[in-house]
Amino acid sequence: MKLLINSIVGLLILLASCKEDRHVPEAFAVNLDQEFSIEVNDIFWLKQDSSLSFSFIGVVEDSRCPITVQCIWEGQFTGQFKCSGCLDSLFELTLRADQEHANSYEDEWYKLTLVDVLPYPHTTGIIELEDYQLTMIISEL
Repeated sequence: MKLLINSIVGLLILLASCKEDRHVPEAFAVNLDQEFSIEVNDIFWLKQDSSLSFSFIGVVEDSRCPITVQCIWEGQFTGQFKCSGCLDSLFELTLRADQEHANSYEDEWYKLTLVDVLPYPHTTGIIELEDYQLTMIISEL
């Protein structure tokens, strides 16, 4: 009986230590003027110019109004990004319905635009960092 209990406890400890990694960061090239999706810590660069690479590294703010609620203000999403080869190595992009320019970062030659953020908030539960999926586009200036 004691062996059975020790075996069960050992198995539970083993299972508890095996956390499922929900997102393995990817590295990929994107085309100019074509939307693409990224998740946290993904690294992406232009097929036409690999000297710049970008990564979504975190959420600064997500105050978007939940789907099932009627809000006075729609809220906003602000994400933090890292760039290798850019003038600014860290920058933020904010997505809000009434702001056109806050959702873009401009470097010398290119403009990176945050187009959409999923999932949309619900009244139940919080969105984990690994669950965010951002739609982006890069265009020439």
